[in-house]
Amino acid sequence: LKDNTFFATMTVKQGEITKELDSRPSDAISIALRMGAPIWVMEEVVADASIPVDREADEAEKEAFRDFVSNISPSDFAQQGRSFNQ
Repeated sequence: LKDNTFFATMTVKQGEITKELDSRPSDAISIALRMGAPIWVMEEVVADASIPVDREADEAEKEAFRDFVSNISPSDFAQQGRSFNQ
């Protein structure tokens, strides 16, 4: 991670020959997933790119959403006085 840009290096091996290739992270991850290869991330990158989590706020938001969803009825989605053909 440099100047808010992610970089990746893929290490590929054929026989005894090993090469390191610069890559976009999305391409490196995509190829690694298809090949069943391990994906390694430096701890510093994870720490620098992480977003702090406010667990209490998240829980309060989930509870508010649950309350909202539990009180929805099909009639809440109908447009009163209008038909769909208009």
